[in-house]
Amino acid sequence: LTSPMARRLLQMFSEGVDFLYGMLFHDTFKLHPTLHAEETSLEFPEDVITIAMHVRHTKVENTGAVLSQEEQGCLEAVVNETRVGRPGATSCAIFLMSDRQESLNALTQLASAMNCSAVVTSHTKKGEIINLEHGPFAGLGFFQDLLVAGKARDGYVGHCGRSSSQMLQEIIQYGRVNGQSEGKISNNRPFTQCCLSTEKFKAGKKNINDPPP
Repeated sequence: LTSPMARRLLQMFSEGVDFLYGMLFHDTFKLHPTLHAEETSLEFPEDVITIAMHVRHTKVENTGAVLSQEEQGCLEAVVNETRVGRPGATSCAIFLMSDRQESLNALTQLASAMNCSAVVTSHTKKGEIINLEHGPFAGLGFFQDLLVAGKARDGYVGHCGRSSSQMLQEIIQYGRVNGQSEGKISNNRPFTQCCLSTEKFKAGKKNINDPPP
């Protein structure tokens, strides 16, 4: 590649597509600081495992009160695999995103059972229509969630192939690469992910045994 444009394109894609989309989101969409949730300012030292999980529901009648075996199994697998890869880690924090409050409650209990602390965004304003598919945190709450859960650096559980989960995954990858370039996290810090199934994407195509994105 000899042209400056071609070299620039190669450089842009060198960290992967997820990083590139994460950078695009970061540089294009700026949430005013007055709208940030208080958890946006959280910082974790290098010896803390940080994992993000996003659980989406597409049926209004699904309250999310009962976790599926897939949801529970995916999170447990990512936590266990990450602990194996980072034996020196002293603690674990799981950033939780969901469109159902009861799902967040159930995930918080699961995190506690695995000796991890749960980080849930404190939404300052809930959606006016809480009984529809997207739940009470749609709109501003979703972007507040992204800024908080995007701080995860070690693992990801979500609906790969679904736009909302993909945005989270991309923001995480942007943060990882940025953190490495700034010396905030080690270059060899492993990353583990597990994909939940969706209508268009079946779990197992991309899971903890696959290489990181």
